[in-house]
Parts: sequence; C-alpha cells; structure tokens
Amino acid sequence: MAGLLKAVRAATGSFSAIEFGAGHGPWIAASAAAARLRGINDLHLCAVEGDSGRFALLQQNVEDNNLISHDVTLIQAAVGIHDGSARWPRVSDPRNRGGLRPLRDANPEDQAYLGGLATDTFEVEVASASRLLRSRPMWDFVHVDIQGTEGELCAASLDVLSERVRYVVIGTHSRKLDGEVMETFSSGGWLLEHEKPARMICAPATSLIKLTILDGTQVWRNPRFP
Repeated sequence: MAGLLKAVRAATGSFSAIEFGAGHGPWIAASAAAARLRGINDLHLCAVEGDSGRFALLQQNVEDNNLISHDVTLIQAAVGIHDGSARWPRVSDPRNRGGLRPLRDANPEDQAYLGGLATDTFEVEVASASRLLRSRPMWDFVHVDIQGTEGELCAASLDVLSERVRYVVIGTHSRKLDGEVMETFSSGGWLLEHEKPARMICAPATSLIKLTILDGTQVWRNPRFP
C-alpha cells in the first residue's frame, strides 16, 4: 500500500494506474479512492485478468466503487511478453481460488505450478505487457502480480517501464523471483523504496513457488520522473 500512496501523492492533475493479474481489481479501486481524496478526479485505470470468473468480480468491483464514470479499461486476458493465446485453468469457485496463471505450450514450470489444474482449461488471450503500457504516454502506478512470471515479464518490458512508469509494485512468489526482479530494476537505474521478501518453507516440491507461504513485495520508483 505504501507504493500506491506514494504514487498518488506524486501525481499532479490526473492519475493513471494499470493492474496486471488484477483478480477483482483491489489496486485500481484503492488507488482511485486515494486519488479522489486528494481531489484528483481525472482518472485513467486499466485492469487485466485472465480468469473469466474473477473478471466478472472485477467488473462488479468497478461498478461498486463508482469507477464507471472515469476512463476505465478492463481486459480479460493473461499478461505476457508477447501477444498470443494460452490455456487457462478452469475452476468451479473463482471467488475463492486465486493464484492461477496461464498454461503455455511446452512450459514445464507452468505444468509443475498448476499440477492437476492443468487438465481442464480454456483458451485465453495473452496481452503483451509492453503493448498495454504503450496505450498511455505515462502511468503513475503499475501493479504486477502474475503468479511467478514477474521476473521474465519485467526484464522484457524494462525499457517501456523506464520510459512511461513512475512507480511499480510487484508481488513476488519465491526467493529466486525476489532476486530476479531486484536485479532487473536495480540494473535499470530504478530505486528500491520498500521490500519484503517472500516467506518459504523447507519441504519437497515440484516448484519453488509451491514452497512460498507468504508472497513478497517490492516497491520501485523511477527517478526519471519527479
């Protein structure tokens, strides 16, 4: 939450936010509320979620928080490095079943992460993070929580992030991912303002992410923006 509030405080005149792996959209809703408390009503919000059930919750959240009068774009898609398509796990209770990610062709890490959920899937669009970020000249706030592929996504999108984004908040899902994200942003000249590592247990697992019992968080500020 600290990164979100800092982004809102730094905004002038308008506020723009995009949420990758949005679920029901808590970050766009919270950032919009904070911006309106500052008297900023020129809001530009985007949320991207791959699961159809959770996308319906996102739509409801936007209505419940009276965001439909603003510039709001909701996209049912997974977020990836390139545009395309993938398979998404089908779950019976999306309200209580988050933490999903797309099943990409011939990707053993996705298979290991999803386990039995990889057997019943539906096709979902994959939207390029760079293309989404280029839809506006500047974003005050970007939140990324895509269940384990944050490292590769941020590395591939670093140029456009550095060009157009003031604050990035990233949810991490393993200690390995903590390091990957930290290396990417620090090498790109970003400033780490807050950090909480993922908490993991010691046990056999098919995926490092399955050993994580509490996600980590990193808040990065782009010094290219005032």
